This record gives sequence, C-alpha cells and structure tokens, in this order.
Amino acid sequence: MKKDWEIKKLGDVCQIRPSKNETTKFLKDDDNVSFFPMEDLQIMNYYIEPKQLKKLKEVSGSYTCFANGDVLLAKVTPCFENGKLGIANNLENGVGFGSSEYIVFRPSNRLLCEYLYYSLATPDFRENGKKHLLGACGLKRLSKDYVNEYKIPVPPLEEQKRIVKILDEKFAQLETIKTNAQTNLQNAKDLFQSQLAKAFSNTTWEKKRLFEICQNIVDCPHTTPKKSVVPTDYPCIRTSELKNGEIDWSTMQYLEKEEYLKRITRLEPKENDIVYGREGTFGDAVLLPNTHHFSLGQRTMLLRPNSDIINPKFLLKAIISPYVYKQALEKNNGCGVPHVNVADVKNFIIPVPSAEIQKRIVKELDSLSEKVKVLCAIYENQIADCEELKQSYLCKAFAGEL
Repeated sequence: MKKDWEIKKLGDVCQIRPSKNETTKFLKDDDNVSFFPMEDLQIMNYYIEPKQLKKLKEVSGSYTCFANGDVLLAKVTPCFENGKLGIANNLENGVGFGSSEYIVFRPSNRLLCEYLYYSLATPDFRENGKKHLLGACGLKRLSKDYVNEYKIPVPPLEEQKRIVKILDEKFAQLETIKTNAQTNLQNAKDLFQSQLAKAFSNTTWEKKRLFEICQNIVDCPHTTPKKSVVPTDYPCIRTSELKNGEIDWSTMQYLEKEEYLKRITRLEPKENDIVYGREGTFGDAVLLPNTHHFSLGQRTMLLRPNSDIINPKFLLKAIISPYVYKQALEKNNGCGVPHVNVADVKNFIIPVPSAEIQKRIVKELDSLSEKVKVLCAIYENQIADCEELKQSYLCKAFAGEL
C-alpha cells in the first residue's frame, strides 16, 4: 500500500443508513419520488436508474431516504453473496426511497461514491461478510457491526479518481468480451436446437404414440426418499439432474441400497432407459448409462424403449426436440407448477423412420453435440475468466498495485 494512503473504518468515512424522512419535509404529498427495488441493484455496473412512485405518502413511513451518489448494498442472501450493489442516480425531486433489505452508504467528502462502490465490490468485503451473516433460517442479513468496522484504504481524492478511471476502462473491456462470449454461447446452443428441430421436421415418416414404441412406461414413486449423507452406487435422479439431454451430477442425491430397493418396485431402471421430467422444469430427458443403479426422484417418469421398433438414442433426441416439447406445452396442466400428466406423456406422437435413418440421425446429432460442447466450454471459460479478472483488478486496485 502507498505511503499517503490511510486505512479507515467504513463507519468513519460514510454515513451508514441515513435516517428516515430526513428530507421529506420539503416535499408535498402528491410529489413523485424515486424508488429502488432491491432486485434492480446491479452487479458491476454501478449507476442505476430509479422507478417512480406516484405519491410520497405511499412510501414515507416504510423506506430509507437517500440522495444522488448514495451507494446501495444488498444485505440479504443470496443478493449480498452475488455482490449486488449500485449508486443512486437521477432521483426525482432529489430524493429516493428503497427497500429495507439493503444498506445505504453516504460517502463523506473524503470518498468518491464510485471509489466506495468498487471498495464494496471487492472479494475481501464479500467473502469476509459471509462469515458475518445473521439469522437462524431463511434469508440471512449482513451484520451492522461488520459493516461499520470494515476497513478500506482511503487514498487522496486524485488517486481515487485515477483508480476509478482505470477500473472503469478495464471493466468495460471485460464486459465487451463477456457479452460477445455470451452471445456466441447462446448461438452455439441455438445451433444444436435448430438442427434438432430440423431432424424431426420430416412429415412423411410414420407416426406412433409413445406407448406403442415402449415396453414399459412408469411414473415415479410419489414419496420423498431418505437420502444418503455420502455418495453411493444408488443415485436418485430428479428433474434438477436433467440438463439438455444429459445428467447433471453436480446436484445428484444418493440412496442407501435399502431405500433404493423401495423405489424400484414398479420397475428397476436399466441401461438405455429414458428418464423424463414431467413436472416443474418439464420436458427434458436423459438416457441412463450402465454406471450406477438408478432410481426415480419425484416428478419424473421412466420410459423403456422397444429397441425392435426404435433406437433408444433416437427416441431421446425426439423427446427433447421442439417437436415433442411443443406437445408437452400444449398438454401443460400446471396452474402453479408446470406439469404434464402421465396419460398425456404416453400419448405423445413420435416420428418413427426406418432403423437406418434413425441410426444416421443419431450419428449426425451426436457429432454436432460434441462440437457444440467444445464451443460451449470455450465460451463458458471466457465468461469465467472475465469474472476472475474483474476480481483480480479489484484486489490490485485496493492494494495500491494499479
């Protein structure tokens, strides 16, 4: 750290949580005022525009009053953990109101609001803050003591301006790279979906109901299994593990053998069976490998293809294609949680071309899928690298290394 920098507690260089109604006496009951919902706070894009409320009296008793240049920090999880904060801008009548679920910082004349913003965006502030979240259950809130006592480096104002300018430029460059990567990532995903739709656009193929081309179709047990505290050979696959036709192992829950046996009384899942999600995030499906003893979590179904009629891999691709998903949407009976009934799933119309055509389409789509995975991994790494670089720049900035 440089010699002319000081270390100060936030409580010494900011007015934290300005008192309510401190400027409302200058406004009439029918004046418009600005309002910042917590969900509108930004992540690394500091100036935020307010929403307008029609009458001051609707909010004057419930919200914290603040002014242009105040820094707003979400204090509840997970918004705090994700780093949501912003700087109040363009306030109507020079006064705004916000949710009681964030903290308002009014920097003294020793701090630029943009410099304070970046200080609160540092990994150190957020990671240490996670250790000072209060609340036994549900949403937790950042400790007031932690905020008041947290120390930041305070260089001279000209140095603050220089640091802010550098960070602004660096972050703008990274944001451009990130936006391009996100666009390319979505284009890669769209490419596969468009080819998937094209593959099942042939109107001359024979059509069959799903139950006509499956040996078995069974629903899941309508109970919540008792999960194991450690991974076992008995994964219980739920809708949350169905991701774009593949198994997402990061959220998998496991069972002990005794619990597993209870859940397979209707049918024991085996290799090349298809697990279909029919409720919540419905419409996705996966083909089971022979690596584990799987069972069904709630909101799923098991489809066992008749391999004499249809290639299991071809059926999987048909089920996750727009052609079949559209049928699921039309049968969606969820007023609250979206879902499709078992009887409707059994009656999905599936195109069934010759075995040779099925094999060719599977090969083409598998080849494209592998290429798309490689592209997606490249773009996802670019996005992750941008976020890591942002954190790195912040750490250097407040260590006096920029």
